[in-house]
Amino acid sequence: MKRIIGALAVVAVLIGSSTALAASNGTYHGTSVLHLDGSTAAHPFSLTVKDGRITRATFLAGSNCGFLEETSGVPAKIKVTDNRFNGKILLRGGPMLHLIGRFSGRKVSGSFTGTTKPGSSNCAIPKTTFSAKRG
Repeated sequence: MKRIIGALAVVAVLIGSSTALAASNGTYHGTSVLHLDGSTAAHPFSLTVKDGRITRATFLAGSNCGFLEETSGVPAKIKVTDNRFNGKILLRGGPMLHLIGRFSGRKVSGSFTGTTKPGSSNCAIPKTTFSAKRG
């Protein structure tokens, strides 16, 4: 019985530590890549995680009628649950970015969409993928 309890305790510690490592505090730097009409564009991308939440995002994104250049980072409040996230960042003036992704060890990957002008379907940001690692 003591062996079973000991084994369960070890498994619980291992599961807890792998969860903590997957979305650990820090900044994840990488690139976002957009494939559109046969062209590819890559831009710097980063996410900052603190206490199980994405707290800042840095990115470049464009649509047919606008461009978002958030190179100094924008505040975010996106909860990370089971190493996954799905949330929106509302920017000053109405633009919105929708982030979806997951953490795996020191890496994060996913995609974002959004709009550069609220209420306009012509101003949609096409699906853009990203990958980054904590460093």
